[in-house]
Amino acid sequence: MSTATHFSDAVAQVSLTGQLVRIEFGTVVLGQAEGAEVPANRLAPTQVLVMPVQGFVQGLALQQQALKRLIDDGVVTSGESVNGAAERS
Repeated sequence: MSTATHFSDAVAQVSLTGQLVRIEFGTVVLGQAEGAEVPANRLAPTQVLVMPVQGFVQGLALQQQALKRLIDDGVVTSGESVNGAAERS
């Protein structure tokens, strides 16, 4: 069995339906906002991952461990990780 690799710039949305979590990923694309003279970047949905709540919770724990390592290694600061997510929302 082969494993496919997919690229995404960000998580666009996370939603819960019953016992399933739906995670939408997106890629930044250059677009022209209506009526604007300057091009604007937007996040275009590219992929959707649907998984059970328990799997999402386990994955979140792994992501928190990875984030802690990135902060400890000085790759990001805790403020950057929070602010970057807030700016995309």
